[in-house]
Amino acid sequence: MLNAHGLESLRLNPGCNGGVARRLPSQHARGFTIIELLVVIAVTSLLIALLLPAVQQARESARSTKCKNHLHQIGIALHSYHDVHRTLPPGSLVVGPAFPLQSGWGWGAFILPHLEQSTLYNQLNFNAQNAIGSNRLLISQVVPTFVCPSDTAPPTITALLPGGGSAAVAHGNYPGVEGMLFPISSVRFAHVSDGLSQTLMVGELVQGRNPLAEFTSSWCGVVTDHMDHQFNASLPHLPIGPGAVVNSSSSFNSRHPGGTHFLAGDASVHFLSASTDSGVYLALGTINGGEVVDSPF
Repeated sequence: MLNAHGLESLRLNPGCNGGVARRLPSQHARGFTIIELLVVIAVTSLLIALLLPAVQQARESARSTKCKNHLHQIGIALHSYHDVHRTLPPGSLVVGPAFPLQSGWGWGAFILPHLEQSTLYNQLNFNAQNAIGSNRLLISQVVPTFVCPSDTAPPTITALLPGGGSAAVAHGNYPGVEGMLFPISSVRFAHVSDGLSQTLMVGELVQGRNPLAEFTSSWCGVVTDHMDHQFNASLPHLPIGPGAVVNSSSSFNSRHPGGTHFLAGDASVHFLSASTDSGVYLALGTINGGEVVDSPF
C-alpha cells in the first residue's frame, strides 16, 4: 500500500512504474528535397505533353462531327425545299453588270424556313437588295447551322459596299458547288444524271482575306446594295475547275486536318482527303458529265 510519500514519488517519477508513462521522442515531418520537386515537375510536364495532343484530337473530332451534322441538316433542308418547289433554290440572285441589278439573295436565305429559322426568313425583304434598308441589319445575324465550329473566325466580316460605306455580314462556311447551285440556277434532282450520291452539292470554305478585303460564305448570298453587287465579300457558291485540289486556297477548304467535308446530292456527308485525285474531284462537281471514276466515298 502506497503512502503519501510513495504517491508523490510516483507522480514526480512516472517512469519508475515499468515505463508506462515514458515519453516518446519527438518526430519531425520530412519535406521534399529540391531534386524530388524537380523530378515531380518534369514528370508532370511530360504527362501534359503526352495528353495535350490527345485532348486536342478529341476536341477536333467533336468539332468535325458537329460540322458534318450541320452539312447534313443543310442537305435535308435543300431536299425539303426541292420537295416543295420541285427545284433547288437559286445559288444566288445576281447575273452581272450587263443585266438589271438583282437582289443578291443566296440559296442559304431561301432554305431558312427548313432550318427552323422562319422568324428571320419572315423579316427579310426579298424584293430589295440584301444590303439596303432593314435587310442590311438582318444579314449580320449569324445562323449557327452555316458555321463550322473548327473555323474560329469572328461572327461577322465588314463588307465594303459598291455604293460606298460598309455592312456587317454574318460569317458562314458552306458555299454551294456550282454544278448544283449557281447564279440564277434552278436545278432539279432529275437533271443530275451522274447520280445524287456521286455529285457534290455543298462544301466548306474558311473565312479569309483576298488582296482587297475579307470574305466569307454567308447565308445571305452575294452582298448587294442599290448600286451594284460585291462578289468578293460573300461567296455563296464556288466552281470546281480543272486542276482544282481539295483543301487548297483556290478551292473548297477547311480547318480540319487533311481534307474538307462535302455534302452530296443525296444529303450524305463525306470527308474528301487533300490527296483526292483532281480528275475525280472535277467529276464529282458536275451533274451530268458522264465521267467514269472510282468514287472516293
